Amino acid sequence: MNASAQALSIALVSKIACISTIIRAEIPAAVVDLSPWLTDCKTQQTFDPMSLDFGVSFSSSQPNLRCSCILLQVVFSEKLKRNAFKFKGIEATGHDYCGQYWRFSSLEGCQFSGMHIPTEDSQQSLKQLFSQIHVLFGYPATLPQ
Repeated sequence: MNASAQALSIALVSKIACISTIIRAEIPAAVVDLSPWLTDCKTQQTFDPMSLDFGVSFSSSQPNLRCSCILLQVVFSEKLKRNAFKFKGIEATGHDYCGQYWRFSSLEGCQFSGMHIPTEDSQQSLKQLFSQIHVLFGYPATLPQ
């Protein structure tokens, strides 16, 4: 669900702001969108109420990342409205004008997959970013390399 729509408490607003800051610190060319999804009725029916979704776009394609935008989903065990939610992990996909190029999941082995995955250096940089988000929610920083 759009991160902006999930800003239900001061604690969540703070974490959303921290995630935006982490993204911009790790990827300076990034523009962070807290509302990557359309707000029409059809799209809202497909929202996942157990995630904070961020769009990360660039003014031009990023050759090392092999994409021009990233959809980043911070996934939880419960709906955020319940305040009993627990952090589960990160899902990220890299897209370009042709569609999805790569996928990463800290829920499924912490590996990149797809037809055009980021360069090794960019993979490490993204894993560093994802590790910082894990730490933000109180989980170990180390993701398998």
